[in-house]
Amino acid sequence: MVTFTQAIITCLKDKILTLKGRASRSEFWWFMLFNFFALIALNILRIIPIFGLLLYIAGTSLLFIAQITVTARRLHDCNKKAWLLILPYALSNIPLILGLPALMLYPDLAPVIILCGTLGLILLIVLLAFLVLPGTKGPNRFGEDPL
Repeated sequence: MVTFTQAIITCLKDKILTLKGRASRSEFWWFMLFNFFALIALNILRIIPIFGLLLYIAGTSLLFIAQITVTARRLHDCNKKAWLLILPYALSNIPLILGLPALMLYPDLAPVIILCGTLGLILLIVLLAFLVLPGTKGPNRFGEDPL
């Protein structure tokens, strides 16, 4: 089991750009907890003119990269490909991107936009299930068991 500090060091220093390998549930969820509080702190620091904004941009970029890579490694631990990350986010963001402008120009697109959003949310729930479930026992095609 990975500790809170070990998860932060692993995700932000040792494996920040590493998509290969596996991440245990403890590594993933400890880092997500740190990510949550770090984003709150960065948002508070954003009120400082110029320096706060630069710190916010740098910090959120770093956390975003680390979040993507640790999620990919967590999916690998469940013996799933990291490509599963893209489809739920893409589908669930179609209503946000196309949304009102598309509906104003093409009202007939409403069912398509609603369908994409609904499928995206369903796939996000499936993705969450993979992140919560235990990983594959022993080695799998992505590497050795992280535990």
